[in-house]
Amino acid sequence: MSKKFIYKYLSEKELKSISAKISEIEKSTSGELVITIKEKRGWLEKTKSVRLLAEKEFVSAKIGKTKGSTGILIFMLFALSGRSICAR
Repeated sequence: MSKKFIYKYLSEKELKSISAKISEIEKSTSGELVITIKEKRGWLEKTKSVRLLAEKEFVSAKIGKTKGSTGILIFMLFALSGRSICAR
């Protein structure tokens, strides 16, 4: 995903605010929050469920290996099968 993509939806100020909020939450809990944003599915991912894509991301980001296994993934996929989310 290009950095330009996320700036279509969020400003630099909003991204910094989200980052600060995540840091604040992580200080008060044992959980580690990880946000993954995908603009669209890859060519080989077209037939895979969103859950399977999220599970793959969870493993590749090693979220399950956090201290105490307290990792939390927030997975956002902006386009599903070439159609917008709103069209579903």
